[in-house]
Amino acid sequence: MSKKFSKRVTVFILMLLFTLKKGTAAQKMASVIIMTAPIAAIMQFSYTHIFPTEHFALVWIVCLISDTVIGTGRHFFQETFSHKMLFHGLLEKVVLSLFIMLLVKVILGMEDFVDWPTAIAWSNKFLKLAIIVYLCGSTVSNTYILSGGKFPPKIFMERWGKFEKTINPKDLLGDNSNS
Repeated sequence: MSKKFSKRVTVFILMLLFTLKKGTAAQKMASVIIMTAPIAAIMQFSYTHIFPTEHFALVWIVCLISDTVIGTGRHFFQETFSHKMLFHGLLEKVVLSLFIMLLVKVILGMEDFVDWPTAIAWSNKFLKLAIIVYLCGSTVSNTYILSGGKFPPKIFMERWGKFEKTINPKDLLGDNSNS
């Protein structure tokens, strides 16, 4: 996608958002339909062709919505909210996670051709976990900032930060071997 095309799409979406704020009722309804139709088409395609199960698709949607709502709240209260940044952040998370899920589908499709069923199963699980950590990590961080450091506790946030870097469950749960 060229930078010029990306800029035009962003301007178009911002115009739709402006119409939602200042337009007539008919203009607002048309803007909502224009914005939701492509999202609905992507979601339908994702359910049938990208996600391995409907349950994982539901988990993905809940994580995405939670991250968007809490992130919007955080930036709104910090007075750093921008429709443009909201659109770009959401689009980035959707596109990246959908491409990772396509990769999962490709790896799962290799089961018939490759004699490494354990490696394929672990790759599948790792990529799904990576998507959840990517979406939920942002949600957890935004919740911490939004609550003024009250929730989740600071020790959890330190462990979460280390876990995001290493993806080692021991970093998240704490190392009890020194006790």
